[in-house]
Amino acid sequence: MSQTSLLIAQITDTHLFAESDQCLLGLKTIESLRTVLNQVDALEQRPDLLLLTGDLSQDGSAESYQTLQELLIPLGIPAYWIPGNHDCPATMERVLKPSYRVPERESLISPQNPSRQADGVFCC
Repeated sequence: MSQTSLLIAQITDTHLFAESDQCLLGLKTIESLRTVLNQVDALEQRPDLLLLTGDLSQDGSAESYQTLQELLIPLGIPAYWIPGNHDCPATMERVLKPSYRVPERESLISPQNPSRQADGVFCC
């Protein structure tokens, strides 16, 4: 019997702002995320999916989630997210569209298919 593996890259607490020049604890959060995503993109083995957890936005703004989506799309890796206490799940669901999700994985967990959601885990 053949065994397959699933490589997951988890990114947490990106704390993005509506304004890209904003800092948290002296750090431009967008630059920090870009650095992390460059490292993910440079991995020898491409992750099968990204798991984005907790506080993706610092201000819960649609603009911060749009920025996140714009940074993730070029990677072409399906992404799933779990909101943190700074996030606005309704805004996340509206903005983080499933435009680059792998079709065969679409039904795993999806805001469009609430019966398949797992306690606060959503897809983008």
